[in-house]
Amino acid sequence: MFIFKILKNIVIFLIKQIAKICLFFVILGVIILGIFNYLSPKKEVAEIRNNSYLQLDLSRKYNENGVNPLEYFNPGGIDFYQLLKSIDKAKIDPRIKGIFINVDESILNRAQIEEIGEKLKEFRKTSKKVYIYGANLDNKNYILSVYGDKIIMPPSASSTVNLTGYFMETPYFKKLSDLVGVKFNVIHVGDYKSYGENYVKDKMSKEYKENISRILDKVYENFIKTVSIERKIDEKTLNERILNGKLMVATPKDLLKYNMIDKLQYLEDFIKEKGKDNFVSVDDYVKEGLVRKGENYKEKIGIIYLEGEIHYKDNGSGFKDKITPESFEEKFNRALEDKDIKGIILRINSPGGSALASDIIYNQIKNSPKPVYISIGKVAASGGYYISSGGSKIFADKESLTGSIGVVSLIPNVEELVKKLDINLESLQKGKYASIYSLTSKFTEEDREKLYRSNELVYKEFLNRVSTSRNIKMEDLEKIAQGKVWLGEEAVKIGLIDKIGGLEDTIKEMGKDLKLSKYSVKEMKTQESINNILNSYMGPMMTVQDILSLKINKKIEKNDLYFKPLMYYPYEI
Repeated sequence: MFIFKILKNIVIFLIKQIAKICLFFVILGVIILGIFNYLSPKKEVAEIRNNSYLQLDLSRKYNENGVNPLEYFNPGGIDFYQLLKSIDKAKIDPRIKGIFINVDESILNRAQIEEIGEKLKEFRKTSKKVYIYGANLDNKNYILSVYGDKIIMPPSASSTVNLTGYFMETPYFKKLSDLVGVKFNVIHVGDYKSYGENYVKDKMSKEYKENISRILDKVYENFIKTVSIERKIDEKTLNERILNGKLMVATPKDLLKYNMIDKLQYLEDFIKEKGKDNFVSVDDYVKEGLVRKGENYKEKIGIIYLEGEIHYKDNGSGFKDKITPESFEEKFNRALEDKDIKGIILRINSPGGSALASDIIYNQIKNSPKPVYISIGKVAASGGYYISSGGSKIFADKESLTGSIGVVSLIPNVEELVKKLDINLESLQKGKYASIYSLTSKFTEEDREKLYRSNELVYKEFLNRVSTSRNIKMEDLEKIAQGKVWLGEEAVKIGLIDKIGGLEDTIKEMGKDLKLSKYSVKEMKTQESINNILNSYMGPMMTVQDILSLKINKKIEKNDLYFKPLMYYPYEI
């Protein structure tokens, strides 16, 4: 046994060292590449000729978190707000003849598609044209395509079309958990609070199915209406074709026949037709625009981006987007201390997370001496909505996800797995409930009741915050709470938000309310130091070491997403 123990320790040591070395070279490579980019001669701003086409690349991410750590060494990337402003500028720029968008591999979320779609509709009111190209079209990129003057696909049978109703599947792990011996005790407050149910149930709950089906039906209904209006196709006929499967695994010729696209043409032929040198990337256009016409009025509106899960502390888990009270306070205080900033807009994209962190951030917003408006992007649900409710006015896109007012706790337990591995764990305990957070002790009904009562207090606090901030009677709020999730267009009708609109609509409303005739927008981006960036890279390395050192229990205990009350809705629609 002693020999085996030595061999085991040697293997673990070697794996740890290999992991360290690999990660070290990854870090070193990134730093060297970054320094090289930083020191290399900067590309001159491209000259934009007359009759140019602004080219939008939607296969890349346009950040809404106010920071991209990799840009520390190579600044210049544009964010989503700058993307919107580039379309505004192109609309009045005499050199720009039109916009060209390749929608293949688009990673825009629904809220961003809505906001860009509205911009394209404004752009088309001029004599300028919007050309859309897609070799493969589905519901997500086609809904953006219909905002173009011309939709083009290649004349190829291998080009795919998949337009349908919807399909969503969610794995349920209860039987697997029982088999392995890893269980989750999930404590919900709110009948519709569904997070974690797939760990303790073997099928979808009636409440979750009802909630998610309503949302999916509404999104599909919006899709049919938008396509029908923009392409001038009878709504009933379009719906029948889609639900009958005529547009699934279809071809560009099918879409052309049904007036859903305008032309069959290869991409290279289209570019040749318009002139290869007449296309200007949005990056070059933004750089050139800022150099030539950088408006900088004294009075300003500040934008703070809040994207990702909400955590009480930053646990150093790499570059994963996250929101913490500390990171929020740093940006918020800078905006408050800037005398030129007259109002603050929070652009929120968050499924929620730590209840405590959400409450701390809410309190800072609620007590702000400057007006704070909220712009909900893709999602501000549960803890994300908790934060949002602190704002004076809340805007959201039609298909933004919000609400999910409820609380849940996840308590993992590996007691059965430990028994299967024939491990004997000896414990010492003094005090009732001292083992309530143990991964390996039996979780009793009394433990469950204790945690439920704690979560119930958190839920009531959540309700009180929303009731006060949104001026909704408690009995009315209870009907729309319980963990129910709402689309933006539903939320405005029940008082959870004030208006349907995107980021720019929120900015314009604040400017109008503050009676600012001329103002600039200042984005409060995170001030990353090289030390913070390196620490972010080191996060994953520490996780590997901890797992190999069998420090899993301590890591889980420190994770905000276990044991503690959560306000969380991490599902995609």
